Amino acid sequence: LSATLELVATSLESQTALIGFCGAPWTLASYLVEGATSRSFTRVKAFAHHHPEAFDRLGDILADAMAAYLRTQVESGAQAIQVFDSWVGALGLEDARRLALRPARRLLEAVADLGVPRIYFPNGGSHLLAELVDMPCEVVGLDWRTDLGTASEMLPRHAVQGNLDPGVLMGPDDE
Repeated sequence: LSATLELVATSLESQTALIGFCGAPWTLASYLVEGATSRSFTRVKAFAHHHPEAFDRLGDILADAMAAYLRTQVESGAQAIQVFDSWVGALGLEDARRLALRPARRLLEAVADLGVPRIYFPNGGSHLLAELVDMPCEVVGLDWRTDLGTASEMLPRHAVQGNLDPGVLMGPDDE
């Protein structure tokens, strides 16, 4: 990984940013427990509720591992980092607080000393905007279902990015 990032970083023009990324603890735990993507995330939710201490420990382990992974990416040339919480939108507010946002905060806090912008992308998480006010990151990435104006008002200390429906890219060029 280090050699690849260093090679990419040195071959890019100076105005091109290299963004490191990783999966968020909840998203990674979902893949680990489910064995694949899921529509309902029944297995991982059941595990989290039947074995809360074990699940919280898993979230901490994944947060620490991803912090080390991001640290290596920054040391190798990444100028910003993004944490993808691809499946946080499958959680209601109460579950999201404990199962996804708690370990995501741990991860983002662990890389605060790196001095690069931290981006948190809670896919499908428009219902969580109020919970993100104190998220330890500089930028919140938004999916196309989240209104940019509302998000900007609710997250005044964060930059917001994203919001393009990927389906638009399949439309006519002039759109």
